[in-house]
Amino acid sequence: MMLFGSGSQQVGLLALAFMILLIAALAGFPVLATVVLVIGIGGPLFIQRFDWKRQPWWVLPTALAVVLLVALGVLASIRHVSTSLWCTPIALFAITAIASSIIKATGRRCMLCRSRLRPHAITFNCPRCGFEVCDESCWSFDHRRCRMCEENHVPVLPAQSQWWIRQLGPKASHGRCQICMASPEQADLHNCGHCRRPQCRDCWDQTNGECSRCGWTMPDLPQSLKAVAANLPAHMEQ
Repeated sequence: MMLFGSGSQQVGLLALAFMILLIAALAGFPVLATVVLVIGIGGPLFIQRFDWKRQPWWVLPTALAVVLLVALGVLASIRHVSTSLWCTPIALFAITAIASSIIKATGRRCMLCRSRLRPHAITFNCPRCGFEVCDESCWSFDHRRCRMCEENHVPVLPAQSQWWIRQLGPKASHGRCQICMASPEQADLHNCGHCRRPQCRDCWDQTNGECSRCGWTMPDLPQSLKAVAANLPAHMEQ
């Protein structure tokens, strides 16, 4: 089982921990107890800082405790090891496990799937519900919203007729929505500000205020939507 990083990183870091713990054990119980406390707290922080692959909570505490046991075994082949020193692997396991649990409990989570977010994870704030979601399974790149809002067709544009008239002018009385083919009798149609092709309000909302034909984007979109709206080419600006 991979503990963190590559195999060479694992060996190097565990060898470094072995040397530090062996030297501390040679110095006596007070020094070893201090080093155990530092490694027990600093180890999980170090692993999180470098965003290495996460494993079950017991992997890191067990690895460090075993390394300390080996260091004490080496020391026991040279001289007598007191009972207090033999108890330190248990303390190291407990401290590391508690520190790892606290870090995981206080870390960021995707607000949709509740998975833990790595320190450098890519996340998106959904313009419709405001949730911070992960890019792996909860963000729709095609529709620029979270999966929940996509599945439930959550609207983002205002429902007031005055807003639509101010943005796109009066309702279109001819033609059909270029996406769903709704007629003026079936839905409120508004023409694109650039190509003049009609879209119904629902389809304008589903495309984040963009024309599906020419890519023109409505001006003065809600602030939450501006962060994910497509950039308007200079020749298409109003």
